[in-house]
Amino acid sequence: MAAEAAHDGEGQMRSAGPPRERVYLHRPCGSLTEIGGSDFLRLANPFAAVSATICCGCGRAVPIREVDWADTRENVAAYRRRLRAAMPLGRRLFFRVLGYVVGALIGFVVGFGLGLLVLGRVGNGPWWLQVSGLIFGGTAAYGGLLLGGQLLPAPLMRILWGIDYRGEL
Repeated sequence: MAAEAAHDGEGQMRSAGPPRERVYLHRPCGSLTEIGGSDFLRLANPFAAVSATICCGCGRAVPIREVDWADTRENVAAYRRRLRAAMPLGRRLFFRVLGYVVGALIGFVVGFGLGLLVLGRVGNGPWWLQVSGLIFGGTAAYGGLLLGGQLLPAPLMRILWGIDYRGEL
């Protein structure tokens, strides 16, 4: 499927919809870094847990309070705070926990099923109380909790409510 395009005021072609990448400036070293893909999606999403990003000039992780968007000169940490503050409190709290809860639930269900498949039923108890499934499920739920908080908020927000912070300026 081809991306839709539109003309900006100077006759240049630009894609319609949110940008796929953006450039930021690391103030201490003065280097510009272009970020795209899932890294950009996490950095632009004010509800994703991000405290640092990579500077191509320094070649190291730097706190987001040290980088500014090159096009607007707005500090990335301030940008994320501004977008979070613009969201009503109830929705802010919901988005904070959404990825973690969904990730933990998916991890538990997958782990429980794998536990039953790998170790089989243990004892005469009902299937939902099988120790093998509970142990695998609990372990996988913890992994899902950690990964879900990082990877799921942005796609879930886009799918459920049509919210995509990549285009916010």
